[in-house]
Amino acid sequence: MVDNDAMIDEDDEQLDIPDNTKNIQSIQLGQIDINCWYYSPYIDNQDGSNEKYRTIEKLYICEFCLRYFRHNKNYRQHTNECNRHQPPGRKIYEDLNGLSVYEVDGNTSQLYCQCLCLLAKLFLERKTIYFDVNPFLFYVLVESDERMKNVQHIIGYFSKEKLSDEFYNLACLMVLPHRQRQGFGRFLIALSYELTKLEKKTGSPEKPLSALGQMTYKSYWYSTILTKLDEYRHSQIHATVTQL
Repeated sequence: MVDNDAMIDEDDEQLDIPDNTKNIQSIQLGQIDINCWYYSPYIDNQDGSNEKYRTIEKLYICEFCLRYFRHNKNYRQHTNECNRHQPPGRKIYEDLNGLSVYEVDGNTSQLYCQCLCLLAKLFLERKTIYFDVNPFLFYVLVESDERMKNVQHIIGYFSKEKLSDEFYNLACLMVLPHRQRQGFGRFLIALSYELTKLEKKTGSPEKPLSALGQMTYKSYWYSTILTKLDEYRHSQIHATVTQL
């Protein structure tokens, strides 16, 4: 891992990589092995270069600070020394099921957010922002360990611009593959709208949505509308489309 406080490289913000190019075959995130889907411009921790076509069989990633290592030995050494057990930033949500959400400012926790974007790119085809994280807030969803409650495992996140002229309330959404199809994508979408309500604004996600993003939003709105209709039915309220 490079030792800089940040890995800003303006020239690497948008890379024209073929869809079938995958430079990292798999990652070990904590105790979980995950097969990667797409290219991600991780910087080589030996010479600081970004080699598009170098194939890495496995990249080792600390699930708490998200620093990454090419060799298991270095990764193990880091995990013995890393004193982080949850994301940086302030906790804005916590429930009885062990779920928590942290709001992380891309300006004050730059390296963490850059590493988070690089991790997300392994599973998002069209993501283009990796290093210029200062204008964004990141909402990181974690789950407490069953045995050690102060240890929290990352599930996914969404980001949004601090100031958006187009009133976007979500820029990027990612749930790790082993935690998908468990309702966490819908949870993060719901949170994005709740935050918009608290700001007394209206908002929508940045477009175009990916195919997976479209599926998640359709699932969210399908569930939300059915729940609201059921509430109206039990209350014997006749609602219009506008009211919904």
